[in-house]
Amino acid sequence: MLGERTFDDLKVPCALTAVDLNTGREVILKRGRVADAVLATVALPGIFPPKSWQEYYLVDGGLLDPVPVALARSLAPSLPVVAVVLTNLEPEPLKIMESLPFLPDIPLLRQITHLRVAQAFNVFLHSIDISSQYLATMRLKIERPEVVISPELKDIGILDQVDLIEISNRGERAAEAVLPELRRKTSWSSRIGRYFRIKQPATIETLLPAGTDKQ
Repeated sequence: MLGERTFDDLKVPCALTAVDLNTGREVILKRGRVADAVLATVALPGIFPPKSWQEYYLVDGGLLDPVPVALARSLAPSLPVVAVVLTNLEPEPLKIMESLPFLPDIPLLRQITHLRVAQAFNVFLHSIDISSQYLATMRLKIERPEVVISPELKDIGILDQVDLIEISNRGERAAEAVLPELRRKTSWSSRIGRYFRIKQPATIETLLPAGTDKQ
């Protein structure tokens, strides 16, 4: 669907985040092919392969910043930031995985799922959830988005099969719940207040030099 579109072709300003495994630093992706940036920002370690880009080895930016509020604010400093939080902010108990949901129904593979590797994989996924919960909570407290939309997703795991219509409905209900707050944050008084408080966020660290297609 994205084809050869670049960030310059997009009608709405956009930037994505990734983490370089070589340096352990956050990378802001806002130039070049959008498809390459998407492959980098969804490369959850252990699930999808890292994206090799120039001399960098990129994985999911959520490892360092699950909700990149400061990045959104840098794209449009005069507008309120609406953060959509898909991470469960309250820890959930570990569920014992009896099978790996993405494996086909083959007798040999069913036996494999009972080995320790399946449970180790389950613990790995749960560990990612815990880390994301902590990071998201801390970043939201520090960067304070004007509005937070948090759909009800506690019952959904990283690899669970989902009903897309039901997921969409949950998102719509969560958005409708914050409409009054969103209207307040877009009022003239709020706009004037933001005008006098605007400053570029200090938390955004761009790894690559400006003016290059690597960034």
